[in-house]
Amino acid sequence: MAIGSLKYQLSLWLTVSLITAAAGIAGYTFFNTYQEAIEWQDATLKQVSKLFDAEHKPKPNTIIKTKSEKGMPEILVAIRDMHQTQALTLPFKDVSKQLNDGLYNLTLAENDYRVLISSSLERQQLLVLQKTSERDELAWEMARATLLPFIAVIPLLILIMNLILHSRLKPIQLAAKAVESSYRHNIKPISLEDLPTEITPFVSEINHLIGRLKSSIEEQEIFIANAAHELRSPLTALSLQAECIGDENLPVKELQRVKALRLGIARSRKLLEQLLTLARVQGSHIVEHQTANIEAVLKSVIEDLYPIVDEKNIDLGIEGDLNIDCPLDKLDLYTLFKNLLDNAIRYSPEDGVIDIQISQQSGQTQITVSDSGIGVTPEHHDKLLSPFYRVQDSQNTNIGSGLGLSIVNSIVEKQGGRISFGYTDEVQAKGFKIKVLLT
Repeated sequence: MAIGSLKYQLSLWLTVSLITAAAGIAGYTFFNTYQEAIEWQDATLKQVSKLFDAEHKPKPNTIIKTKSEKGMPEILVAIRDMHQTQALTLPFKDVSKQLNDGLYNLTLAENDYRVLISSSLERQQLLVLQKTSERDELAWEMARATLLPFIAVIPLLILIMNLILHSRLKPIQLAAKAVESSYRHNIKPISLEDLPTEITPFVSEINHLIGRLKSSIEEQEIFIANAAHELRSPLTALSLQAECIGDENLPVKELQRVKALRLGIARSRKLLEQLLTLARVQGSHIVEHQTANIEAVLKSVIEDLYPIVDEKNIDLGIEGDLNIDCPLDKLDLYTLFKNLLDNAIRYSPEDGVIDIQISQQSGQTQITVSDSGIGVTPEHHDKLLSPFYRVQDSQNTNIGSGLGLSIVNSIVEKQGGRISFGYTDEVQAKGFKIKVLLT
């Protein structure tokens, strides 16, 4: 649980408040019970003294021990004749004759006692005693017993409190997950159902922002698609005009210019094709339960790109079971493979190596494409999927349009998959590896 989260803060402060309140109540109950136990034992001494009337009392200057229940402090009783001069048996001989009737804490024979003194008309004193240590021990045990409910209940209350917090904050967490799971092609308003009234205005404003963002994205996609379509016809005408220029009768200087013109037109047409592809994959929607065979589509892609592979003398390897169906339609799967391989070929050196790995498990298809180029440092990974972002490579002058991985990401996002990047050789930090997981 993040420290800055609302759930953590509420849980922390409610727990601290609960423990503080419980500690205060427990402390009050403990000391109150302890005091009541002492008062109860004093009342017991008074009750014992009333049992010894004129007909039922010990002989003067003798000590008797009363029977007590298990765990109860022993009670000593004696009658002291104030006319006699001989001392009582220990510890009563240390009791001063000048003490008036009442309860006292006295130290007798090096032991602390709680003493009740009660005088009679016959000049006799009834002494009822209990050891203070035994009384205190009983009082502490009774007081400690009151703490057991608090010790048992506090963790239970904390657990119940956290369960209630989790239950009441769950709609907020679901709303946060809905925002987190949204992507370019699946931007949906957040449901206001079950949200606390304090959060509803904030979420409503987010929904308004989402609506404006969705409209802006749609306008951007329409603009890109329209611009690409409008530029396609003039570029096609320019391309035809450039091809009609004869090469055999041109001077060398003009021939170089014509070749540069044709190359520029070809690059522009490639960019337009990428823009149109991006507009198509961004504007279309995944059709449920539609699949395509990987082997057939990959074979078609390799046939289209083989001239470039052969020109750079690249060793292209394929691993895994290709005769499986992928949860994409044929056109999107073709576009995905073509852009992944085109990117790998473009950034691979002469005589390089490209490996394609296909695997399928638990309904998930993983496509991994690795090359032997210089690789891409992790600091660029977050930007690789942005349109027109290109990593500068001084060793490679054949830089693409920066739309290939953005197109791949659009296809994968619509399908609900994931893309990750890494090095082909993690130890030497060389080569570029891209993993696509389709669910």
